[in-house]
Amino acid sequence: MASLSFSTWQIHELCILDWILTIECIWQFGIYKKNKIFLLISNILILFLISGICILNWHYNNNNYQLRWLIDFQAFFTLLANLFCAIILAVRSKSQDESSFFKTKNFQ
Repeated sequence: MASLSFSTWQIHELCILDWILTIECIWQFGIYKKNKIFLLISNILILFLISGICILNWHYNNNNYQLRWLIDFQAFFTLLANLFCAIILAVRSKSQDESSFFKTKNFQ
């Protein structure tokens, strides 16, 4: 493992667990409110989770240069997730006013 302290590793691993729980909570909230935007957001957060797992694996393997592709994957997934977030925000702000963000949408 890379020369990170035990507490740093613990924080990194707990952050991954936190992401998983947060994604699940947002997904359940979207189902409860019948709002597709929350389901979409939870799917986009999975890209950020994959990004975090990539870099954590690279650190776990002593920052091995042969695994440099993990850094590229991490950057790609972060970029992709950020682009999706920007697209959702742009489409959402054009289609509806901000006060209707939490209103119920029917699944169709």
